[in-house]
Amino acid sequence: MNTNIHELSYEELKVSLRLPEKHEIEEDRTNWGIIGQPRALKALKMGIEIKAKGYNLFITGDPGTGRKTATMQILKEHSSKSKPLKDLAYVYNFKKPQDPKILYLPEGKALKFKKAMKKLVSKLKTIIVENLSEESYKSDRDKMITDIERQENRILSAFEDRLVENGFRTIQIADEEKEEPVTDLIPLYNDEAVTFEELQTFVTAGTITEDQWQEVREKYYYFMDEMKNIFSSIKKKRDQMEESLGKAAEDAVRQSITKELKKIKKSWKTDGIKEYLSEVEKDVIQFHNVLIDDSVNEEMGDLLTERYDINVIVDHSEENEVPIITENHPTDVNLFGNIETNMDMSGESSTSFMMIRAGSMIQASGGFLILQAEDILKTEETWNSLKRVLQTGQVEIRGQQSPLGIPITNLKPEAVSVDTKVIIIGSSDMYFTLSQLDSDFIKHFKISVEFDSDMVRDNSTTAEYVVFIKNLIKKEKLKEIDNEGILEVCQYGIKLSERRDRLSTRFSFISDLLRESDYWASLNNKKMIDRDSVIQARKEKNYILNLPEEKLDDQINRGIILIDRDGSVIGSVNGLVVVDRGYYSFGLPVRITASAGPGKKGLINIEKESGLSGHIHDKGMFILEGFLRKRFGFSYPLSFTSSICMEQSYSGVDGDSASAAELFSLISELGEIPIQQNIAVTGSINQFGEIQPVGGVSEKIEGFFTVCNKKELTGSQGVMIPESNKNNLLLSDKVLQAVKDGLFHIYTMTCVDEGLELITGMKAGIREKNGMYPEGSINRLIDEKLEKFSILSLDKD
Repeated sequence: MNTNIHELSYEELKVSLRLPEKHEIEEDRTNWGIIGQPRALKALKMGIEIKAKGYNLFITGDPGTGRKTATMQILKEHSSKSKPLKDLAYVYNFKKPQDPKILYLPEGKALKFKKAMKKLVSKLKTIIVENLSEESYKSDRDKMITDIERQENRILSAFEDRLVENGFRTIQIADEEKEEPVTDLIPLYNDEAVTFEELQTFVTAGTITEDQWQEVREKYYYFMDEMKNIFSSIKKKRDQMEESLGKAAEDAVRQSITKELKKIKKSWKTDGIKEYLSEVEKDVIQFHNVLIDDSVNEEMGDLLTERYDINVIVDHSEENEVPIITENHPTDVNLFGNIETNMDMSGESSTSFMMIRAGSMIQASGGFLILQAEDILKTEETWNSLKRVLQTGQVEIRGQQSPLGIPITNLKPEAVSVDTKVIIIGSSDMYFTLSQLDSDFIKHFKISVEFDSDMVRDNSTTAEYVVFIKNLIKKEKLKEIDNEGILEVCQYGIKLSERRDRLSTRFSFISDLLRESDYWASLNNKKMIDRDSVIQARKEKNYILNLPEEKLDDQINRGIILIDRDGSVIGSVNGLVVVDRGYYSFGLPVRITASAGPGKKGLINIEKESGLSGHIHDKGMFILEGFLRKRFGFSYPLSFTSSICMEQSYSGVDGDSASAAELFSLISELGEIPIQQNIAVTGSINQFGEIQPVGGVSEKIEGFFTVCNKKELTGSQGVMIPESNKNNLLLSDKVLQAVKDGLFHIYTMTCVDEGLELITGMKAGIREKNGMYPEGSINRLIDEKLEKFSILSLDKD
């Protein structure tokens, strides 16, 4: 096993960067906002250009990588119309008024059709009045009315004569249940009208006989029946006359109405519109009298503004490109549409097809609809409704429901056919979760567009960075920036990527740095943004955000949080952690301690026992146990009880980057080997004892450096990291200068033994042919101690 520890020099740690030559910079490129995303751009273009069903896009990537900007830019490049769009309008359904019909009109023609219909209705009203005022129609109408009235008068006169001959006449009496008086019969006595009560007194007085009284009653009922039959016959003939008059009126206006509708049909040849106009023609002929009646029945509604009106829900008359709509609040109403209602003073609601409103899914038909994943997934119902639309290609607009879940309106508009390409922007985790849990997801979103958070650093990409910087400054009218300032911005891009050979594509952070650098340059009365302005912007931003870091560093310096920065201690190692507050992260040393003794409980993870350990940290502990089993206990069973703890840690712990430090503290405790406290450790181990890379290595180094520097650098302090993390080292100027001056050291290790040798000053030892480790080596001390624990544990049994 190679145990040659390596210390990194200043030259190895320093990042070299040069600006591209002027001829290498393509300053006139149009897509300057899309850099380092060839895979995403290819997926975007493919998803946009393939028109087949299901080729919707789900865009993933870290915030700030330009997902939205790039998407909008590519959509603009594909915003020209490959085919005309459709205007959409709802109209009255004459056969089923509760089911308004949708019309698909040529692009930009809906408002013109609405205007044409309004003009048509106004003209028809005038024509109907003129037709019904013609002498020929009026003469025929009056003749029919006169003839029926003569017949009625003749029948009623003959009936009246018979009544008188039989001692009766008609009277009009009030009826409480009816508004109009009703006709009744009253008997005559000596040519004078008398009531039946008066006749009854005549019988009592002997003026008339009982037989005469009964005869009068029988005649009364007989003539009442006859009168009812006569009135029924008259009403029937009246109805027949009204029907004949209606047909005559329809015949009088039909030709003119048909002529006007024929004219408008020539201008609107779309099948759906022609069918609608034919229905309008029939309806106007049938209800022509209501159309010209100013006191129209409330139940029919205002025909001029409702029945023949056009509700335009999508109008493309002023659009030169396909619609590109971003829906920031995708509720059912905003996404799919709504049927509005009016509430009167009594609390009664009313609505009509004129109150149907289109949602963004309909408005974007023929183009693109952009949604945020976290917004559309807030309610399962909205997500399922979106999938239903993508499956059927139709949007059903529904009215809202009352708090009790009862529909406020019974209107059921015809579904709208849409051709909308949906683009959802979300995280990679969301994409993975949806693809695993929703069987329909991949079917509807066949294109995954992944934006990378960094790109290869070379002359070409650095040149693109320079173009981005200059174009943003030009676009936002910031101060000009000199070459040193550009280099410092590029250094920040490298820092964000966490790799020396990469540049970050999180351009929102780069943009923020430029804006803040411009602010500090202006505050310092500088004409240009220079290197110092960029450095100051970063420092001031850190100062604003690093209050928690300062508080913790202060607690370490005051001895509240116990961290040794020199000397040697058994069973204690300075591990390194990253505290991530979302908007700001920083490194911090943490004391990792171990205790061990005979027993059979194995390795106890105190963080786990306290409910503070995450799954990955738990896994790291299991790997640590696996390493011990693989290296020791060949001639005896491993039997011990030990515990490992991150001291003074009171919040959740996760990740396995402290597993090397945890192992070192345990080995130190088992072998009673002092560990140097001037060297902090980070690294993950596997069961073979190999050191694996970890995240946040630069922040961890800077965190321990800050703690040491605040007290005083002794010249022996430093950090030990995985060899495979060398390419992630992007350190501050302060740390680099300290390394250059020999005041701070950074070591790399590839295996556990290398790390142990550095922090203990002892040889680790390689197992010899006899199965034993060399005398006085670390591994020999551990092997002997574990064997002793095994014997003691067996003795206790």
